[in-house]
Amino acid sequence: EQLDALDIGWRHPLNRSTSIDLAAFPYRYEKLRGAAMQPPQFIIAPGYVLFETRDNNANTARLHGIEASLDWRATQDWRLQANYSWLQSRVDTANLPGQTVSDYTDTSPTHQLSLRSSLDLSAALRWDAWLRRVSPIRNANFAIPAYTALDMRFVWQASKDLELSLVGQNLLDRAHPEYGSSFIRSVPAEIQRSMYLRADWKF
Repeated sequence: EQLDALDIGWRHPLNRSTSIDLAAFPYRYEKLRGAAMQPPQFIIAPGYVLFETRDNNANTARLHGIEASLDWRATQDWRLQANYSWLQSRVDTANLPGQTVSDYTDTSPTHQLSLRSSLDLSAALRWDAWLRRVSPIRNANFAIPAYTALDMRFVWQASKDLELSLVGQNLLDRAHPEYGSSFIRSVPAEIQRSMYLRADWKF
């Protein structure tokens, strides 16, 4: 597979506590993986019909998108970060006899929004939160609905070498799907709500 990519970025400090980042990218993919169905063959001795596919690299794709992020130090102890990305993609299946629709089609969300907060409650305590919103994926073989997820972490710096954390992930619902696969057939899995304790000890 072959990729021609161009990334353009710009970063600017608005003031001593706020900065903004902008990025844009056009990508051109050639020789993407694909497959073509071959004419069915009837195998006389075993008595079954064989449907064979032949792999090729005949598909192409065009992607372009933008990303914007804002970093704001609201106070000396509180940092906020916002990020938004927009992605538009078009995958072209090769016009060949029996060519199957590319499994790269509609596998990425168009919109993603992320908000992060990091607050120092004291010299030893910190509270981190991450809220994100992802638009739906409308693939022909699987569908992922839009979802909103929230992660949180409370950190206690018990000593110079020991850090204890209480982490909660995907707190807004019991479970939600995030991705599916049409290339490798498998049972759909969902990301579940979870909570755990973590200890980091440096020595």
